[in-house]
Amino acid sequence: MLLEAIPSAVAQWLARILATPGFSCGKVAAQGQTTVTLSLLLAQQPPLSTADFQSVVQDFSRICRGKLSADSLDRYTAQASPGALRAFP
Repeated sequence: MLLEAIPSAVAQWLARILATPGFSCGKVAAQGQTTVTLSLLLAQQPPLSTADFQSVVQDFSRICRGKLSADSLDRYTAQASPGALRAFP
């Protein structure tokens, strides 16, 4: 609901969390392409369905633990509607 109301604020919040010194993503660089892809997916408009959100977060968790390759989230970006994924301001 918050994402639908103020998507730019959510995107900035995600970016700040990932940029926090000491933030750890396990085997994933906190400022790397995988976290950028995660942020774009979570802040996209229209928002992900609940099932897709859960799948994205579960896959990111697996990536962080080294159980999936770093580019595994790319399959979700291929499914996104055109214009849904926007870079952070």
